[in-house]
Amino acid sequence: MAKNSLAGVMWKQNELPGARALFEAVVEAREAMDGGEAPDTLNAKSNLATVMMYQGDLAGARGLYEAVAEAKARRLGPRHAETLSTKYNLATVMTEQGDLPGARVVYEAVAEAQAR
Repeated sequence: MAKNSLAGVMWKQNELPGARALFEAVVEAREAMDGGEAPDTLNAKSNLATVMMYQGDLAGARGLYEAVAEAKARRLGPRHAETLSTKYNLATVMTEQGDLPGARVVYEAVAEAQAR
């Protein structure tokens, strides 16, 4: 989808409001086409969560990362690289929010899964 690529370029150029709006449109379109847990939809949601984090919308990013991590764990498995990457990003947001105990638990779980 061209909008997804354009949003990615805007993100890299630090045009975060525009990137966020396009990623939101991509998520909406992907959900309508493929459903809320299709791989492309989940990737679009992860991209949106990342932009939200960079914008300082930590609560929004955290909620979206939590939902994506749960969906990826169901679809791909709890130890799949994409699931673990999303959980790592979740822990990063938790750290930024000051939830250090929670972030530690998530980072430890990711580290343990990667070691297997």
